[in-house]
Amino acid sequence: MNIQEKIRAMVKHIQTKADEELEMINADANKRSDAITKKYRETAEQRYAEIVERAKKEAKQITRKQSARSELEAGKRLMEARAKILESAMDEIREKAEAVISTENYSSVLEKLIREALETLDERNVVLKTNLKDRETVKRIVNRLKKEMPKLKIAVSQENTEIKGGIIAESSDGRVAVVNTIAKKIEENREQFAFLLFGKLGKMIKTS
Repeated sequence: MNIQEKIRAMVKHIQTKADEELEMINADANKRSDAITKKYRETAEQRYAEIVERAKKEAKQITRKQSARSELEAGKRLMEARAKILESAMDEIREKAEAVISTENYSSVLEKLIREALETLDERNVVLKTNLKDRETVKRIVNRLKKEMPKLKIAVSQENTEIKGGIIAESSDGRVAVVNTIAKKIEENREQFAFLLFGKLGKMIKTS
């Protein structure tokens, strides 16, 4: 074998080794590439699953908040509606109650209010305050009560009190006082009126 053939053989051998080395490098690179791709795919899938799970949790939280907010808003609107209904009913009750002032029955109503105030006050010396319009009627009632309860000293004040139907009873020294007016009686029974009113409304809704 001459020198040229030896050179060609060496070149061929080098090329063969180079090709084999290149194939090994490519194969290793492909393995590494597959491993990296698989790793990133797994990482991406895991990350995606975490994002989806977090999104579900956030969606549930938002839904709960919206639900709670809706329930709160509905409750608020219901309370406002109930308040308006009650106030409207109370206005009608006041109007009807105060209408008694213009009837023949008012004298007996006024006497009942005076008796209740005297019993609640539980004093020997009492001053009754009323408005100008009711003063003479109150005086007539007091005259009857003095005969019925001689140990009780009752005076009718000449002071005009800004009340509509009823009286204010005070001890003569001003220590204690009892307000017993039609408006006061209505306010004292507000809860009972509300209970009856919404009880009836509830029955009407169920049967409708």
